[in-house]
Amino acid sequence: MNKYIVSDLTDGLGNRLCALGSCIRITEKINTQLVIYWGVNKHCGCPYDQLFEDYVSWSIQREDGEHHFQKLYPESRVIKKEAGILEAVVSKRDLEDYKAIVIQTFRWAYLEEEYDTPDDVENNYNPCMETVIKEIGVCLKNIKKIPYITDEIQRWQQGVEGCVGVHVRRGDIINNKNIRHTSRCIETPLYFDELDKTDEPIFLCTESLDVVNLFENRYGHRVYRYYTRSHDRLTVEAIQDALIEIYLLASTKRIVAGPSSFNRIASVIGNIPLQTIMQDDHHQILI
Repeated sequence: MNKYIVSDLTDGLGNRLCALGSCIRITEKINTQLVIYWGVNKHCGCPYDQLFEDYVSWSIQREDGEHHFQKLYPESRVIKKEAGILEAVVSKRDLEDYKAIVIQTFRWAYLEEEYDTPDDVENNYNPCMETVIKEIGVCLKNIKKIPYITDEIQRWQQGVEGCVGVHVRRGDIINNKNIRHTSRCIETPLYFDELDKTDEPIFLCTESLDVVNLFENRYGHRVYRYYTRSHDRLTVEAIQDALIEIYLLASTKRIVAGPSSFNRIASVIGNIPLQTIMQDDHHQILI
């Protein structure tokens, strides 16, 4: 009987890549089959096969709504998003008892024998050993993208290799009343405090033209950016461009950014340092 790792991905692109890389790695380690459920929803309006070519034959596109896994996999173990650290660890024994392990979490997932008891939990991710993180990065680096995305990454990659990667989050969360989201919007002066210390070129990723203007007025020709077609997450173009930006950030020397899975996964793919800027208290971000 075939055994499956089922990756159920419905969050934003950065979170999806975290889970996808973990699941690819696990399937390679235990030699089983990966099935990808890719939700096309308000967080990501692009189907899987318009981003990647690998695993397309085992990818199922679906719209918003709960999927009844028990109907497809009557004997399955489900790892949910809110699972605790130990509950998100995959055991090889599970596949002896279950037909499938369904992973519905953006946390890192890894094998039981690799688990290293952590002192704390950072940024809502399961702590992983450094070797595990590197292997997840290699999985995502090697996954085959569609030709358009591959060509765009290659066309821009050499130009950003000597840059400091910078991601300034605005867009969909700028007016969100949930402090968990608005705390990711870091004031531009905090970025400037760090970037003024260097004369390195800057590869800037942001949804805000106001932020672009501030950076260009301050740093002039030091600022490079990828000219995205859209920032509307409901469109294919916006998600494709976001994926391109993640891989270009991964090609920079280091990343300076606010807390976000977008930056985290870029640093993992590129195996480069990530400096996360935090705000001491919550207040409205004007620019």
